[in-house]
Amino acid sequence: RDLMRLLPNAGLQPNADTEHITIYRKGDVLVANYRNLVEHGDFSQNLILEPGDLVYVPTDTINEVMVLGAVTRAGSMNVREEGSRDLLRIITSAGPTDAADLTRVTIFHENTEPQYTNLHKLINEGDLSQNRRVQPGDVIVVPKLGQMYVSGGVPRPGAIYVQPGWDIMDALAAAGNIGAGALWKMVLIRRGPDGKVEK
Repeated sequence: RDLMRLLPNAGLQPNADTEHITIYRKGDVLVANYRNLVEHGDFSQNLILEPGDLVYVPTDTINEVMVLGAVTRAGSMNVREEGSRDLLRIITSAGPTDAADLTRVTIFHENTEPQYTNLHKLINEGDLSQNRRVQPGDVIVVPKLGQMYVSGGVPRPGAIYVQPGWDIMDALAAAGNIGAGALWKMVLIRRGPDGKVEK
């Protein structure tokens, strides 16, 4: 019946403020630093619990960033630890979707100009200059890739997301390549608002 046994079983969330665990007991308020207990062995913080105690675990909203756009887990992420504040780690945790345009990730920080970074270069070319540091309060936006539509004699007609550096052969491969009976010499591209045709 102490904090060391209770809290792991309760399942602490990533944004839990473990430095300010609060226990309400018959009109008294006790505060324990569970982080010091776990990381530094400070057993003075391992308070013994009594029947009727109310244990409250606050959330750390100060050390958070917001991730928006083409990710599977959009929302706030805790960056209390210094090691968790690099952009690639955050975007990986958020889970970029197939539609994510990693060449145009934007970091918005209060009272400064937005920062634009190309994680595609970091991942594919090892350009470490693209892995920016973020700060609590930042908003990170992952835009969507542009779309094109492939129709006609292909196995998978429909919309596809255009990856950086793609050409017409890449687009056809994403649609399953040209199907049997299709005319290789008659691939048409409609481009622009007026639907201009290119062969």
